[in-house]
Amino acid sequence: MSEFDIQKSFCDVGLETDDIVMIHGDAGVAAQYMDLTSERRLDYLIDQMKEYFSPAGTILIPAFSYSSTKNEVYDVNETSSAVGLFSERFRHGPDVERTRHPIFSVSTWGRFGCDFLEGSNYDCFGPGTFFDMILKRNVKLVALGCDLNNLTFVHYVEQQKDVNYRSFKTFNGNIIDGKCRIRVDTKYYVRDMALKTGCNLKLFGEVAERKELLRIGSAGRFPLKVIGSADFYKVAMDLLVKDEYSLIDEGVIGSDI
Repeated sequence: MSEFDIQKSFCDVGLETDDIVMIHGDAGVAAQYMDLTSERRLDYLIDQMKEYFSPAGTILIPAFSYSSTKNEVYDVNETSSAVGLFSERFRHGPDVERTRHPIFSVSTWGRFGCDFLEGSNYDCFGPGTFFDMILKRNVKLVALGCDLNNLTFVHYVEQQKDVNYRSFKTFNGNIIDGKCRIRVDTKYYVRDMALKTGCNLKLFGEVAERKELLRIGSAGRFPLKVIGSADFYKVAMDLLVKDEYSLIDEGVIGSDI
């Protein structure tokens, strides 16, 4: 078998086997299992992750569909994830459940997975939503083979701060869950396209690392970064208080905050 060992990588960055983790992952990480056929590699990576967090841990994986924003019906069981192969393959795995959110759905697995299924579908990042639960449970946010900019939790912080470069827009949509069909209006804190509002967590990463809140390791040839949601919230909110554009491209790169 390949020398790459995702379980060792998780251990090296301080992930505990009973943690609740939200993993934003890149399927390319699985390519390092060179002794396996290409068809088997991603499934093996996911199996190794589940084994690491079994039986006491919980894995949350983005399965965002953005259905309501595209005027499409969101079918909990059938609608594909729009955020990559890693997400879609995990979604199809055994014992995996999916939230009913018509824009930002999430796949859940493990001990406390069911606790995250009942978040509000009427907002994306407000009180009672999945991302609100993320903070309350101090979930560990994991960037596996991808950049910190992929951590969607940042938009929760932006909404709590009421940043001036985002505003609410309501999308009408339909959710199908088995035989149940529900119509729902969902508020989404969309960005102002007149500004350079692309997520940029370069400064955030520097500050979090300096405060020893961001753990940085490797998953073979790929980066692996971990931070608790409570620490993420504190660092990001402090930056926004000092400079409202500190988490987006519009901000001053290299600002000494």
